[in-house]
Amino acid sequence: MPIKHTYSILCSNLTLVVKIAIMVLIILLLAVACLYSVLHPLYLDVREIIESQNYTIDAQDLVNHPILTLSALKDSYVGFFEQIHWQSSFLWFILIFVVFKFFFTLPLLPATKVLYVKMSTGFDVGILNAFISTGFQNLLLAVVSSIVLSVIDIALVLACLLLCYALLPLIGFFAFPVCIILFFMLLTARMAIICQWLPEICASESKNIFKNLGNSLLFSFKKFRKNFLCLLFINVVIFAIVCATMITSLGVIPIMMIPIYYVQYCIMTLTLNFSYHKSKYYIDNGSTIYTPTRLF
Repeated sequence: MPIKHTYSILCSNLTLVVKIAIMVLIILLLAVACLYSVLHPLYLDVREIIESQNYTIDAQDLVNHPILTLSALKDSYVGFFEQIHWQSSFLWFILIFVVFKFFFTLPLLPATKVLYVKMSTGFDVGILNAFISTGFQNLLLAVVSSIVLSVIDIALVLACLLLCYALLPLIGFFAFPVCIILFFMLLTARMAIICQWLPEICASESKNIFKNLGNSLLFSFKKFRKNFLCLLFINVVIFAIVCATMITSLGVIPIMMIPIYYVQYCIMTLTLNFSYHKSKYYIDNGSTIYTPTRLF
C-alpha cells in the first residue's frame, strides 16, 4: 500500500512538483553563484589538462579487450589526477559537494510539511508558508544532514571504487555493474535508516530535530525491511527512467525527475510513517481516507 498510495498522492500533487521545480532551480542558481569563484578556476584547470592530453576510450576496444582498455584508462586517470594535484582537488570536491547538498536539502522539510498537513487534515498550507514556519529547523537540518550524509556518501563511493579496482583483474568489465548495484543498495540502506526523520519532525511538537531523529531511528530499525524495499522500488524506477531517457531526451526528462523525486520521496516517507503509527491519511485531494491495516 505505501507504494501504491505514494503514486496516487503524487498524481494529486503535481502543482507541488512544479513549485518544488521552481524552488530547486532558484536554489541551484544560488549555489552556482555562491561557488562560482571556486568552480570557475577548477573548471579552467581541468579543461586545459583534458585538452592537452588524450583521455579518450574507444568503445570497440572496451568490448574486445575490456581489461587492457580499462587498465590503460586507469593509467591515464592516474596521470590526470597527478597533474591536477588530486589531494587539494579532492578537498575542494568535498567542500563543493557538501555545499550543494546543503542547498538541495533545503526544500525537503517544507515539502514534507505541506504533504504531512494535506495527508493528515486535507488542507494545503502552501510551500512558502511551510518554508517560513520551519525556518530555523530547516537550516539546522540542512547543515547537519549535508555534512554527515556527505561524509557517508563519499565514503560509500570511495569504498565501491576501491572494490571495483580490486575486482577488475578478476571479473573484468562485470566489476562495474557489480559495484554500481552494491552502491545502489548501500545508498538505499542509508536512506532507509533516516527516512523517518522528516515525518517525525513534522508530526512532533518538539522543535528539537535531534530528539526527532532519536524517535525516528526506533521506527527505522524496527521496520527496516519495509522501508528499504519501498525506497528501493522508487529509486529503481527513477534510476531506470533517467537511464532510459538520458540520451533520447537530451537530459530534459532526467532534470524533470529531480522535483518529482523530491515529492515522491517525501510522500513515501510519510506513507510509511502513517502506516507504522496506524494513523488515517488522505490518499488524494482530501476526499478519500485510508486506514492502515496491512502489515506490509
